[in-house]
Amino acid sequence: MKTQFLILQALLLASMAVLGIGCAKKHSGASATIVGSTPTPNPSGTPTTSGPVPSYSTGDTVAFYPENQQNLTEYVGAPHPLNAPKNFRINVDLSNIGNGRYAGTVQMGYYDNGQSFNGKFESGTGYAGQHNGGAVYSQQDKNKPESEFNQWFTWENKQVFHGFFSDNQGAVILVIDGGLDLGDGGGMTDMDGSLWFKNFGTGYASASSEKCWFVWIGPYACRTFKVGDEVVTNSALYPKASDGYKKLGSFWGLKRAKAIRN
Repeated sequence: MKTQFLILQALLLASMAVLGIGCAKKHSGASATIVGSTPTPNPSGTPTTSGPVPSYSTGDTVAFYPENQQNLTEYVGAPHPLNAPKNFRINVDLSNIGNGRYAGTVQMGYYDNGQSFNGKFESGTGYAGQHNGGAVYSQQDKNKPESEFNQWFTWENKQVFHGFFSDNQGAVILVIDGGLDLGDGGGMTDMDGSLWFKNFGTGYASASSEKCWFVWIGPYACRTFKVGDEVVTNSALYPKASDGYKKLGSFWGLKRAKAIRN
């Protein structure tokens, strides 16, 4: 029996060699390193089926996998109830505006009920306290760039990124927590991460003209990564549920050279 087992084992190894199956890394390159764990996409967010697929002219776009139906439904809200959403995509288009701060847009689109839907969230190049009629709740935030908290930093011995973005319905936080590092000193080339959301309260007066991460109290505040009342962006990697955030979904393989440009 032992002889038969060894023969079968040898045949199996030979077949694997022919088919190219084995323990090789997904990406080639002798010094390449996969940062973070290998994820398993959530099948509830099947990214490619029939119907139009969202496309974007700038930045980089990859498939997006919703975390679960409940969070997706809450994110969408009342305007258009979900039926059978599909073809989810995320687009990231950021650039360094100086001092390692990144401004731009994060978009998430999908197809449902015969229509295409897209959420576009922005962190611009303005400054806190300089909007007409705007109010900040601490002089410590005044004149900070809108993208003040959108940075790369070191977390558990690896380079990570997160940042705030908003539209008139709520805020999202983009998190980059893994990817492919070629080991050439240039950092990750293909990025993995997640998108988190917080909707603003409904039935209230118009939102403040300040970005919500500079608003300290009320239904239009979206601050997190807080130490006391201050946002200390490198104090945590993921936004806190206690600050009203939920995970919208995950993505893999976003090209850094196109999505988060230096």
